[in-house]
Amino acid sequence: MQLNGRAQAILATVTLVLVLTVFAATDVHAVNKLFVNAQTATVGDTNVAVPVRLNNDQTLYGFSLSMSTDAAKLKITGLDLVGTTISDAGWSFGQILDGGSRISWGVVLDITDPFDLAKVVPAGQNLHIANLRVDVTAAAATSATVGFQDVPGTPPGPSAKNLLVGDQGTSITVTTQNGTITIEEPPPGGFRRGDADNNANLELTDAIRILGYLFLGSLPPTCLEAADSDDNGSVELTDAIRILNYLFTGGAAPAPPGPPPNECGPDPPGSAKFLGCDLYNC
Repeated sequence: MQLNGRAQAILATVTLVLVLTVFAATDVHAVNKLFVNAQTATVGDTNVAVPVRLNNDQTLYGFSLSMSTDAAKLKITGLDLVGTTISDAGWSFGQILDGGSRISWGVVLDITDPFDLAKVVPAGQNLHIANLRVDVTAAAATSATVGFQDVPGTPPGPSAKNLLVGDQGTSITVTTQNGTITIEEPPPGGFRRGDADNNANLELTDAIRILGYLFLGSLPPTCLEAADSDDNGSVELTDAIRILNYLFTGGAAPAPPGPPPNECGPDPPGSAKFLGCDLYNC
């Protein structure tokens, strides 16, 4: 059957309406996803960075995060943008709630006048947009979920949502994927903190070993945890200075366990991140 021009026009219009209806019912931003990858931590670790990542199909001018975990295993202590795709964002603030089990946070890329439209979260995959900071509160090996959780507000309190903000303040729905943090026991054995050269003594050579590693390209100490004399979770200049002050000016001793001639011991609970100890002779 052949259709006249008017009938063809009507059929084309109906077809267009049907197509638009299908598209309207489809989440055109289905590729947008907030997620946390699996990672490990050690019993006693503090200030652990849990990277928050994003897949998105368009430029963004801000976002909000509502995340949660089990504070009996991991306690949320903050959120920062250090080392992220948007480390120069103009505004980043929020609240830690429910005893460290939940956080509500907002980020706006620019708050200057005039507004800088070039300051955005770019479209892309696996973008590192934030660091959730947690302390390991579990006393033994276990696992914990770091998740995304929208929480409705109770007036006059605000709601907490995972939300992306696009052009002209458009609200963009985003899917989420939780991550698992595997919490491990500290390695067996022990060490004496401050004994960076692993000779069972605390002396000038320990400070020299740390300085050589940091600034002269020398091999790393075989027990990095022993070299972290101030137990701040990294080997740096302050560790050599701590040893020198203790030896020659009556300064504070390296943090436990140790230092020599005290006995070896494990990394104590509440210590900063365990750096590893491949070889130490107790």
